[in-house]
Amino acid sequence: MIIFFMSCSSHKISNEEQIQINYDQGIEYYNKKKYSKAKESFQYVMLHSAGSRLALESEFYLSESLYNLGLYEEALYGYDNYARSSQNLDLIELSRFRLCESVYNLTLDYKKDQESTMDALEKIEIFLEDYPQSEYHFEALLIKSELKYRLAKKEYESAILYIKLQEYKASLIYLIELINNYFPLEPTFLTNQQPNQYDIYLKELLDDARIMIVYAYLLDNRKGMAIDFYNLQDNNFYNSKSKDKIKQLLESDGLSKFNTWKDVYLGISK
Repeated sequence: MIIFFMSCSSHKISNEEQIQINYDQGIEYYNKKKYSKAKESFQYVMLHSAGSRLALESEFYLSESLYNLGLYEEALYGYDNYARSSQNLDLIELSRFRLCESVYNLTLDYKKDQESTMDALEKIEIFLEDYPQSEYHFEALLIKSELKYRLAKKEYESAILYIKLQEYKASLIYLIELINNYFPLEPTFLTNQQPNQYDIYLKELLDDARIMIVYAYLLDNRKGMAIDFYNLQDNNFYNSKSKDKIKQLLESDGLSKFNTWKDVYLGISK
């Protein structure tokens, strides 16, 4: 009996030691950026000590390893669970941000379905609301800018397609929604940094959308609506060349169909 209980006790200690050894090995591999090996070590800890402190910490580092291996879909579930279960406020914040990055990395090009982009944007906005003073705030804003531009680009390309099909009223729905719902971030919101490239792209896109709205009205033989729109948008152009282009067009005797369709098919020439 004594030998039996001593054997069980020894076996229990051996398991605990093995779990600790795997955790320590995982941290060592992780610090050396050997993420595949770190992944295996942390998975062992989680499998053999479910519900323990080491298992929870392993879930964070496992998610980090998966993230660095480019396995974003697997990583985001671990980050989400860690953020819900941990008491470590710093790592919860990092996990929430990494979750946003993971979802962002799973988004698709603007030419494809943008459901994943809208999901990523929603998560980024929630993170920014919850952590307005976060050390990851600026990085989150940059991601937000890119996602907003991607959605705006999708709207714009849909409008261009309708113009090509000579469905001008349908194109106007997309274009007007675009200029009413998408706004670049001001430099003050970027912690006094210069606007990032996607904010610049968005400003250019919004000006192009204004030009296309005027084109759509003129092609639809509604010059009065084009003039009214220009007067309303007079102070909203980001680039004076875009504004001058429309002004000259409206002051001219007639619409150059060749130049208009060239802009529609090849992109607006400034």
